[in-house]
Amino acid sequence: MLRVLLSASLLEEQAEGTLPATAAAARAVLAAGLDPSLEGAPVRQMAAASDRIARLVALAPRLRTLSNRAAKVAADAAQLSSTNVPERQLVLSRRFSPLGGGALLNFSGFLDRPLRDLDFYSGVYDAVVQIATRECEVQGPYPVENRPAAVFRMDAPLLLDESTLETQRCLGQALRTVVEELRLHQSARVAYVIAKLSRLEVTAQLGSRSAATKLLAEPAWNWLGEPQLPLGDQLGPAFAAVTSRTAPCHETATESLCLLDPTIDELLEALQRAEYVPSSPSMRDALSDRDRWTAHLAQRPSDIILTGVGLGQLWARRAERLSGAPELDLDPSTIPARTPDGTSPASLVAAHLLPYRISLDVVQGGAAFSWIEPALRVSSWFSVESVADLLAIEGSGRVASTLGLIPTFRVRGVALGAGAQSVFPWNGDPVLMPGVIGRIGLLQERLAITFGIRSLSTGHQEALVALSVSDLNGLAYWLALWSAGRK
Repeated sequence: MLRVLLSASLLEEQAEGTLPATAAAARAVLAAGLDPSLEGAPVRQMAAASDRIARLVALAPRLRTLSNRAAKVAADAAQLSSTNVPERQLVLSRRFSPLGGGALLNFSGFLDRPLRDLDFYSGVYDAVVQIATRECEVQGPYPVENRPAAVFRMDAPLLLDESTLETQRCLGQALRTVVEELRLHQSARVAYVIAKLSRLEVTAQLGSRSAATKLLAEPAWNWLGEPQLPLGDQLGPAFAAVTSRTAPCHETATESLCLLDPTIDELLEALQRAEYVPSSPSMRDALSDRDRWTAHLAQRPSDIILTGVGLGQLWARRAERLSGAPELDLDPSTIPARTPDGTSPASLVAAHLLPYRISLDVVQGGAAFSWIEPALRVSSWFSVESVADLLAIEGSGRVASTLGLIPTFRVRGVALGAGAQSVFPWNGDPVLMPGVIGRIGLLQERLAITFGIRSLSTGHQEALVALSVSDLNGLAYWLALWSAGRK
């Protein structure tokens, strides 16, 4: 581009007579690409004769730098778009210790706070060890200051051989650097978990308690010390319980050094042996009377199943109301015509006091409430729905009522309708021409989006967008019955 501008400028100034006759030779050199850096004698001669040409030539180094940068960015982008470059490899986080929340279908952490705290601090440990491992990998087979060189695996030359003493010394020094830089040793609980898990993992990696004892006494690892928890802190017993189950790390191992996830029974037994003091009622029940706690826990899935059956019944009732045709449905809610046996008729009256539909105006603000929306159901796929917002509070504070009709088609669970509606102000303002609206309903038309024009009258053609939820009173009625039935 710069050569094009320079050639055009040379031609223009040559025609104006401000350049010597050798300008033609300079243009020929540029056109042939014989002077890509714009540093040849013909170009320099023209630059000396014209300030305009000189300024263009002076841009060449800067443009070359920018061009090189753009080429590098393009090359990096092309590399990242491939699937086998290191920058696009998925790095999975490591986990050495079992989790306090790993039992009971991964919900045991909810039994007591110390179990959740332990999982957090174990995650901190895994993170700093992963950082230390990366430091030793990047260091390569060379010592760095007081950190010895690590040993790499023969079958995977880019990965550390963590079963060797040299690698463990490198990891110990790297871990110390990370812990000190992040000031993790200032937290007694973090320091406690890091020290405990480090000793367990070093022992498991080396495959020998005696070898690990000697290594942990060296400067690479003896900085761990013996961190103490505050008096009464239950993190210690929780740690002892969670890490109590061990097994051989491989078939030829002679010692059980690798940690296994405990079952809920094993976890509770280990907590009792560790003299764990529970803080939650659920954990107290589990440790004091496990059979009773288990029986109580077994009732909870039945509650979940009961709720699922109830919601399924609510869905089925709504589907029956929408599919009944031909029929004039005066009340499309799922509130039954008569109360079930053993329930008070007052519950029906209370449910009908709640709105059937609530609509929120997202353009001008405000809300509308409807208690009854009669519908003429011609077939299972076509009906004429009504708009009957008896109370509509606009964003300006004006109160009105809205009435209208929306012919609606149902296709694959989605209701699509278009019609008209009129607004009747309560303060005596004139009634404007009806507006044109459309509606999209989902989830058996319980969720709907209404959009259109409020009125076709000149000067009042504002946009309308509203979100609505219907069958609120039916939902409240059945949920109240199910809740009372479970008590």
